[in-house]
Amino acid sequence: MEKEEYLEIKKQLSFEKPVILTLVTMAVQLSLLALAIALLLQGTALTYLLSQLLFALYFFHAFAMLHEAGHGNLHKKRLVNWVVGHFFSVFCFIPFFSWQHMHQGHHVYAGSINKDPGSRTLRKIRQLGKVPKLYQIGWKLWVPMPAIAQHVMLWFYPLRIWREEPENKRTLYQSFFSVCFLVLAYLLLFQLFPEVVTAQNFLPAILLYFVLTEIINAPHHVGMPHFYSTPEKDRLRLWEQNLPTRSCHYYGVLSEIVTLNFSLHTEHHFFPTLPWYRLKKARDLIKPRLGKSYNEVGDFSWNWRTRKVAAGKVVLSDDALLG
Repeated sequence: MEKEEYLEIKKQLSFEKPVILTLVTMAVQLSLLALAIALLLQGTALTYLLSQLLFALYFFHAFAMLHEAGHGNLHKKRLVNWVVGHFFSVFCFIPFFSWQHMHQGHHVYAGSINKDPGSRTLRKIRQLGKVPKLYQIGWKLWVPMPAIAQHVMLWFYPLRIWREEPENKRTLYQSFFSVCFLVLAYLLLFQLFPEVVTAQNFLPAILLYFVLTEIINAPHHVGMPHFYSTPEKDRLRLWEQNLPTRSCHYYGVLSEIVTLNFSLHTEHHFFPTLPWYRLKKARDLIKPRLGKSYNEVGDFSWNWRTRKVAAGKVVLSDDALLG
């Protein structure tokens, strides 16, 4: 897509963030959490299983809300986004500022193997020349190793900044604050509700959340074209974001109900500050314009197909190098 075409599409989109829509979204999410807790407290096998499914869905929605807050898409005031982002961080187990700083780098250097913070594991794998055995097994058995590893990495993000970017004090202090905030929040919840906050009540849902996260997130960039940043070609422009990204189209209202349109990833990379409830309009404008250059898979077909391929062939191939 050319810059002029991109700007023409952008003019047709609204980047306003109505407070009422944010409040409605939050109310729906809190209602989902309340329903899951109510089912859990019923104490029967059926309601327990249903509660685990709803908790897993809520945890992913919390991640999607944290994602929106990180982009400033929930409110025009930055502080409001920070407060809401930290609230939802408790339920997706991700330190807000750690994720925000890393994710901003991902958007700036999307598709760059050597500069995208999200490609850190890929860089290490390519240096080794092989995928670690544990990841190979996890890939074949659908064990969400990358999703778990990402969460762990974000908890240790302040340590990484302290070691590798000690001059970046703001990022260091903010990330450390978010980690401490989560620790205190979990200690408080355990003190207030010791009989509810137990491994039995939440561990299955957390594991299912990791699986859901990987199923939804993996198609967005895995196996997509990539490049090595050089002084001549440092990063892709916003109107080139279809090159390293892929969207997933879920039929009916599944995109809104399950992923809060997080599956419309190409659209999000084109317009990172566009609220989630307007991404479908962006898709309607972008897809016809890009034609065959629009990368998309339907429902869960990519996961079913790609999991049959060895992990090494998926992540180590240079066939998709961008020129």
